[in-house]
Amino acid sequence: RWAALSTNTRVASNLLGLGSGFTTNGSSFSVAFTGSLANRGITKLDRFSLSGTDKPVVWFFPLVSRIRVRGHCPHQSGTAVTAFRHDSGSLVMAGGADSYEYIDFCRLNYLHGIYIPENDRLSRDRKLMLRPKIPIFQVDAFAHEPFIGNPAAICLLENSMDGCWMQSIAAEMNLSETAFVLRRADGFDLRWFTPTVEVDLCGHATLAAAHILWEQHWLPASDDTQFHTRSGILAARRDADRIILDFPVADVEAINAPAGLFQALDIKVGNVYFNQVDYLVQLENEKDVLSLQPDFSALEKIKARGIIVTAVSKHSECDFISRFFAPASGIDEDPVTGSAHCSLTPFWAQRLGKKTLQAFQASRRGGKLTVQLQGKRVKLAGQAITVFGGELYV
Repeated sequence: RWAALSTNTRVASNLLGLGSGFTTNGSSFSVAFTGSLANRGITKLDRFSLSGTDKPVVWFFPLVSRIRVRGHCPHQSGTAVTAFRHDSGSLVMAGGADSYEYIDFCRLNYLHGIYIPENDRLSRDRKLMLRPKIPIFQVDAFAHEPFIGNPAAICLLENSMDGCWMQSIAAEMNLSETAFVLRRADGFDLRWFTPTVEVDLCGHATLAAAHILWEQHWLPASDDTQFHTRSGILAARRDADRIILDFPVADVEAINAPAGLFQALDIKVGNVYFNQVDYLVQLENEKDVLSLQPDFSALEKIKARGIIVTAVSKHSECDFISRFFAPASGIDEDPVTGSAHCSLTPFWAQRLGKKTLQAFQASRRGGKLTVQLQGKRVKLAGQAITVFGGELYV
């Protein structure tokens, strides 16, 4: 039931949505599969053979974490060979063997896309279905269960994409942040977009990105990771069921309230600070924070990424609460804002006389963080839950 794949590719109907891609640096080649699909699809191919070229052939299996190959080299009778290696999400033929007894796919999540040569006579829609697709996931960050915390979309890229494309995807996802992760030799590039703008720093989407890298086996479970961002290198590591982020401190300075700020927040008094990106407004008690009903149209006119409003908490399990409003960045109220805690942590550490604090962001969804001040760095700890995953076709 498997079709032969060649330069004038013909694809059997049962390959739709299941197959993977191929390419070659050579002129012509053929790949043939025979045998049956076992255990609901592609778990074992009874025989694989390659002929007609001495060029490398690359099979793209972006979400396969490990493949075991057993076979023999006909030129060296009785010699077992392992002919493939895992290399940046691809499997590259090492050469030396013409056939293999079977290929056993281990820890297979799914395969995506078949490369379709330009001269193939398949319809555009079928080509769209079969071409390599880009995995994307939605994750609830700073959440111990689904539907709380802050949702972020995480897109795993095999190749660099332009910023306009990323902004369009972020607008389509319409979440507070969509993050794009691209593998590099010394970690991962990471960029964040709201539905309207690219931002310099985002905590919850960074936590969600780290979560997906481990969950999808792009990164071994025991490894820490480094993200290269517009705010420098950001580290993430696992600690039991939590992820700990290492972010820079963003100190605030006391200032006079800008015109229109108190009116937009509908408050009469408050201490105002600024960290070059966001305003921070300290209110007398948490009740004042919880009861806020800002005028978002007026708040959008304030020249800042966002407005942090905070107060000390009266609850023993929480040291301080906050809310974050960013209509100028396309987000009326952000559910949980990790980057805001780069300012909130040193702010409350100084006032409460403690370096490790429990924080709660009091949005409708709500989210809990453990934060720790370490010199000029802030440790942000939280959990994440994957809600769903899919593929981009564009």
